[in-house]
Amino acid sequence: MATAETINEWSPIVTKQTKFAVWKSTLVVNDNGESDIWTKRTPATLNPDKAFDLLLTTSQTADAQALPVRLWGGWSDDFVLAGDTTTVAATNGVQIGQVLDDCVLSVTNGILFHFDPDSPVANVVTIAAVASGLKVRIPKMPYYILHFDGGSTLAASTTYTLWLIQKKL
Repeated sequence: MATAETINEWSPIVTKQTKFAVWKSTLVVNDNGESDIWTKRTPATLNPDKAFDLLLTTSQTADAQALPVRLWGGWSDDFVLAGDTTTVAATNGVQIGQVLDDCVLSVTNGILFHFDPDSPVANVVTIAAVASGLKVRIPKMPYYILHFDGGSTLAASTTYTLWLIQKKL
């Protein structure tokens, strides 16, 4: 990943709804030279023993081809991703798997993911099944990173906005 991207930390969002913790992050592709973008690692205050939801929107169609979303998990405070295209790799982490086959078609309207370490149901990770809800059973790890793995160059001036939502109790 080059410096042609702006990736913000997960920031806590103050809400009157005290039963939930909410964090927000934005990613911006600043020019046409990028084919991958990913979040910073999730905040240490996200409880990996409990389910959480992730809402994703983009400011425009992000890629002209399929745009899979991959989830990585890390076990250290210095968990990061580096590289581009086929060379993306983790320091102190591992790729967990693909959590969506293509988010290109509907992200401007928003996509909601449900991540649950104790889910009894099979993963639902295809855009064709988005109406039934995207559900992913995940391993319990201290940190996660979402990786948007472009099939082509990502569209410049695209802002990805992500919200993490987790019930406190």
